[in-house]
This record gives sequence, C-alpha cells and structure tokens, in this order.
Amino acid sequence: MKLNKTAFGLLGACILLAGLLVFSETARAHCDTLNGPVVQAARKALETGTVTPILKWVRSEDEPEIH
Repeated sequence: MKLNKTAFGLLGACILLAGLLVFSETARAHCDTLNGPVVQAARKALETGTVTPILKWVRSEDEPEIH
C-alpha cells in the first residue's frame, strides 16, 4: 500500500512538472520590447545626434569603450 502511495505521488509530481513545462510561456518585460526604456533612449539619441540619453545604460566598466 505504501508503494502505491509513493508511486501515485511521484506520478502526480511528474504530471505537474510536465504540465508546467508544456504550458509555460517566455517571461517578457517591457524593457525587452521596442517600447522599452533603452530603445526609447536610443531613438532620442539618434534624433538629437548626441549619446547623452543612452549613457545611463552603460556600465562603469564599459565606459572606456565609449571615450
């Protein structure tokens, strides 16, 4: 009887995991779209001809590449 409960629990866990994998969707954030803040800053930089709007997205260790 204990084996049946264990097998049933394991089967249930496998079905739940399979369901989560099959029906899961890719996580998306507004930052990943063309309406996100990085793209908006890049558009503004292109319109104005200056890189100032996008400098806030540059990490400090990457600053030497810009200078």
